[in-house]
Amino acid sequence: MRSDRRLIWIRIATFAAAIGAFAPAAFANERVELQLAPAADGRGAAAELTLPVALPGAATAYFVAPAERWRTFRALEFVIHWPEDAPPDAQVLLHLMDWDFRWFQWLAPGRLKPGAANRIVADLSPGAPGWTPDDHFGAFQFRTLMAPREFGVRVFGDSDWKGDFRVERAVGLTRPPDAEPPRIRRIRANTARPPVFGKFELQFDLPDRYANPFDPDEIDVRAVVERPDGVEETVAGFFHQDFVRQLTPAGERYAPQGPPVWMVRYAPRVAGRHRYRVFARDARGEASWGPGEFEAQPSRRPGFVRVSKRDPRYFEFDNGDYFFPLGHNIRSPFDTRYDRQFPWQPRLPEGPAAYERHFRMLNAHRANFAEVWLASWSLGLEWREGWEGYHGIGQYNLQHAWQMDRVVREAERHGVYLNVVIHNHGKYSEFSDPEWKDNPFNVELGGYLAAPDDFFTHPRARADFLKLMRYINARWGHSPSVFAWELWSELDLVGTRDRQPRPNYRPEVIEWHADVARAFRAADPYARLIATHVCGDYTRQNPELVKLPELDFAGIDAYHGNPNPLHIVELLRRSAEFNNPFNKPVLVTEFGGSPMAQQGVRHVTDAFFAAIWSSTAIPLGGAPLFWWWHMVEEEGLFGVYAAVARFMEGEDRRDPELRPAAAEARRGGDVSDDPAVVAMASPSRALGWIYRTEGFDDIDPDGPATCVDAEIALSGLKDGAYEVEFWNTQVGERAHTQKAQSAGGTLRVRVPPFARDLAFKVRPAS
Repeated sequence: MRSDRRLIWIRIATFAAAIGAFAPAAFANERVELQLAPAADGRGAAAELTLPVALPGAATAYFVAPAERWRTFRALEFVIHWPEDAPPDAQVLLHLMDWDFRWFQWLAPGRLKPGAANRIVADLSPGAPGWTPDDHFGAFQFRTLMAPREFGVRVFGDSDWKGDFRVERAVGLTRPPDAEPPRIRRIRANTARPPVFGKFELQFDLPDRYANPFDPDEIDVRAVVERPDGVEETVAGFFHQDFVRQLTPAGERYAPQGPPVWMVRYAPRVAGRHRYRVFARDARGEASWGPGEFEAQPSRRPGFVRVSKRDPRYFEFDNGDYFFPLGHNIRSPFDTRYDRQFPWQPRLPEGPAAYERHFRMLNAHRANFAEVWLASWSLGLEWREGWEGYHGIGQYNLQHAWQMDRVVREAERHGVYLNVVIHNHGKYSEFSDPEWKDNPFNVELGGYLAAPDDFFTHPRARADFLKLMRYINARWGHSPSVFAWELWSELDLVGTRDRQPRPNYRPEVIEWHADVARAFRAADPYARLIATHVCGDYTRQNPELVKLPELDFAGIDAYHGNPNPLHIVELLRRSAEFNNPFNKPVLVTEFGGSPMAQQGVRHVTDAFFAAIWSSTAIPLGGAPLFWWWHMVEEEGLFGVYAAVARFMEGEDRRDPELRPAAAEARRGGDVSDDPAVVAMASPSRALGWIYRTEGFDDIDPDGPATCVDAEIALSGLKDGAYEVEFWNTQVGERAHTQKAQSAGGTLRVRVPPFARDLAFKVRPAS
């Protein structure tokens, strides 16, 4: 809180544009002359400044210095000549607005002495006493002076007086050389008994002197953990700033809280005593701490998600349990495209707190999966200066990182696994959702890439990407709720419009994926899944990219412009057929009619229902992820997840013999296109979905039976007696059970009357 609320609109500025007005670059312990300006825009800057003041009131002078010089100063010194007839109760207040627009103030001790040259010295060292935050709770630290947006001095008082005063001899006193190696201090752990697959977290302090604490070339922090089995694992440390969040009717507000700290997060995967040491290395030397130890407790947590060893079309946990992803794409908390396509109700933009509601709803309906993006507008870490929390290449957004901490924590709490997208295509595209004009790597913004396509070939871009991934994995890699790192969403839309072939077909892009994934995995003790993704549908996939052993699964879209919403079933079937020969899962992470949903809500919701249910009988890695995530909430579609989850409970599709089955429907003894069947069968069981193809969008699924004489012929089952369960897809309950006989490799079974669709299971008779 400012000591005088009348000063709330004070602006105290520095301007890099004035660099030419300064003395040559200073060395340690040098006095660097600063200039003073009467206005916040820096005009009229000079070595000394005379200002009029009318008391009670105030007058302000603005310091002018190159932005990068401030962090070299340990103190600021200047002189105020206060006239002999001026009142003796006037005071001096320094104000600073840092590069995140956070305010600090410092009230000089004592009062101005009339008729004297009053020398003012303000300590600028990290943690200096007297600097208080305003409208936030952050600490005055080294990075407060990284590139302050405003810095200046105000003279104020309550007595009646008018006159002029002079400010002069403003200098920055530079820091002496700091040759001491780093020291690791105040190390503390969140627990001494973390569960297996839980979080062990260390917090500690290092010297507050790093301009870029995210760059391991400047400060490399890591922990080495020795497991009970003797295996040593290295995890990177990371720089962390705590925040407080306020949810208001006008939106979310975030403010830093306290000084920054360093952290290490680690997930033990075996029970027993672990020993660890912490290391920090910079240009001055290396420090270590330890050993410490913790005792990992046995737990029933399933662990990280892997590609199944038994059947690589699917996923499984470390403990061997089958994992069937079921949920939708929640790219970011809001989507302006949704408002354009479905504008019948107002939707206020939401912040990351919305994920808590989404995950809670997924959990309540037995869904377990979502996709989130590290987008420039939500949760991203690296973007152009001028956007909230961003400071260009290599300087990561600590507010977004703290928000992502909460997203991951809420996912853990609600049993939701996250497919985390590192780069959406727009960041590096000039034609599709283009964001390239705002990308800090763009040479026109001071970056080093002349075109977005250069990202895949420039050595520095590759190194910078791996540094970003190092921080991401250090901060969230410990959590089994992070399902995978998806390097790109819609990779084929990156670059310039007319360049051919598209990026996913270019040798240098394929090589980039192999090299980056290989380098990242070599430093990842958790061996988390890595993938990339293309737009449209499976026909956009390049087999050479899909086949890369460094990529664990294939990510694709399943959009279509067919007026028949049931076309999604055929599209999913073909997607699996194309990808299964690669012996890795395929995951549809976006679908929902056409990309712009021009066919309307009913078309999209019918496609949603058909896609989720048919995926139980198609060898995809999991249920496809619906794009229109607001619609799931607004149109009450969550019940579909609950019904499918009940149907899939106890089902394990990891069986190389469980393949797409030749299935046909008959009515009145004749083969019929209405209803249609999609099914998977092995010699001993089958899963399937039967559905009306005519009038699907007009049939009330809870209405009277419209199909009363259907029969299914299903091949692939060995001869014998079977029990067939038919399930009500609206509620996910078994509706009818009957016996059937397979003869000559074909099972024929009468279908009970139904209105729109039924799911079914076939297993050997008891």
